[in-house]
Amino acid sequence: MHDSLTPSRGGAQTVRIYPKTDKVWTLKWRVAGKAVATSVTGTRKDAEARARQISKDLSRRHGGKIVSNDDAEVAAMVRKLAGERSPFVMLGELERAQQILGGHSLIEAVGFYAKRGPMTCERTTFKDAVNRFLKAYQGSPIQTLAGLRKELQAFTAKHAELEIPSLGETMLEDWITRGDPGPRYFNNRLATWKTFLNRCRDWKYLPGGEKHPGELIKPRRLADKTPEILSVRQCRQLLAAVPDSLLPYFAVGCFAGVRPFELMRLKWEDFIWDRKYLHVRAEVAGKTSQERFVPLQENLLRILAPWRKATGRFCETHAREKLSLLAREKKILAAWPMDVMRHSFCSYRLAQTQNIGQVAEEAGNSPTIIRRHYRRPLTKEDGDQWFHLGCE
Repeated sequence: MHDSLTPSRGGAQTVRIYPKTDKVWTLKWRVAGKAVATSVTGTRKDAEARARQISKDLSRRHGGKIVSNDDAEVAAMVRKLAGERSPFVMLGELERAQQILGGHSLIEAVGFYAKRGPMTCERTTFKDAVNRFLKAYQGSPIQTLAGLRKELQAFTAKHAELEIPSLGETMLEDWITRGDPGPRYFNNRLATWKTFLNRCRDWKYLPGGEKHPGELIKPRRLADKTPEILSVRQCRQLLAAVPDSLLPYFAVGCFAGVRPFELMRLKWEDFIWDRKYLHVRAEVAGKTSQERFVPLQENLLRILAPWRKATGRFCETHAREKLSLLAREKKILAAWPMDVMRHSFCSYRLAQTQNIGQVAEEAGNSPTIIRRHYRRPLTKEDGDQWFHLGCE
């Protein structure tokens, strides 16, 4: 006969009690798959008390679990390799290293490291790095700088003292997905982080030779959809409503298809009036666009006639915001769609010319991008009406 005892407190290991004689009890349990036994002299209560103590000791040493010899050896090796650090921190680092290697062995990585030499980087906090980064972008268009500040300074407000290498892929992705943004907004945030982390790597705040967290996160797929454009009627209403201070900005955006950030960099000297071209210089187009000559349509030449002798800056800083406010105040538009002037130009120009290659050259994009993101199907008559606005 025997009784099994699992103490109600302090442990979860089963210790079995066997009566041997009236005053002697045998206690048995298992450790790492092997049987262990001991004897207790006294009453049954004495045997139960000893069993509870053994159960507590086993639970304390093994966390409530009995492991095999192999598992115990693995745990001991991990603790030895971790040294003074937490074994879980070391294992997390190994997992991260394996992700970076993309399936390659750690031995290969160590060999590469040995040949290349140590990858040193400065210990820098996000507060200092973001401040340096924003100073480097002081000469950028106000919209670009505002977008960078909004994203990076919001993060810095919560993690000012976090060091740059401490930012991991999961942490960054959690931050970018805050508020459950749509694909375009998510990709814009990701692009900001890629730009920032690329610069941090250039400044030696991140080690070279490996991908940073922004490069490990995949952009979200944008669904193909027809862009929002202005109707001929809405454009006519806006041409009649905008003041002279906003008219060039609106007209060139609608009838030459120049990007909003390019409009902010234009100068009146870029207009070649006698040859009927607008020269979008390389420094105006920026790194992501193309230097190009955009033909000035007859209606645009008529609208801009009062400014033929103008020099210097083409438009004011907050032209887009003022134009959007005006359109809503006049109840012409409920909201100002993103890139609506450029989308309108591409759609109406394609309808008029029936030549996507020509429109791509004028807009500074590839035909594929024009077809996928900028085109709304229209008739040739629609295109002709659009480029006659301002001639009535």
